[in-house]
Amino acid sequence: MADIDIDKRFDIHEIAKNKNADLDRFRCTIYCCHSTGCKSSGSDDLIDLIKQAIVDWLREILLGGIISNLSGLYDSTNTRVAEIAGQVGTTPAAWNSSIYNMIRALSDNVILPIAGVVLAFVMTLELIQLIVDRNNMHDDVC
Repeated sequence: MADIDIDKRFDIHEIAKNKNADLDRFRCTIYCCHSTGCKSSGSDDLIDLIKQAIVDWLREILLGGIISNLSGLYDSTNTRVAEIAGQVGTTPAAWNSSIYNMIRALSDNVILPIAGVVLAFVMTLELIQLIVDRNNMHDDVC
């Protein structure tokens, strides 16, 4: 294709004029002879041009499809990462408030009293052990 000015590269009339100039080079004449069959001159160049046009067309279709699929892949990946980040960042109360309230009530009403009883029992045993050890050292006082 002939060199196109950068400002005219998207002008449809300029593109058509350049394509017609390219096709003028490939004008061919076909001679038909009944004894030997058809002969042509210049048709090999035309066939090469058609092949090249088909290859360019397929290349553009494939490249466009690959690029759109890859951009869609990155877009969907970024969307999923944003969704997961939103889910990870939620508090337990915002995630499922009924389960959170049940666990909170269970902790306040069951686990804390049991922990208080265990701590009181351990501290009472330690106090008894401290008193017993202290009295064993002073057997003769009284």
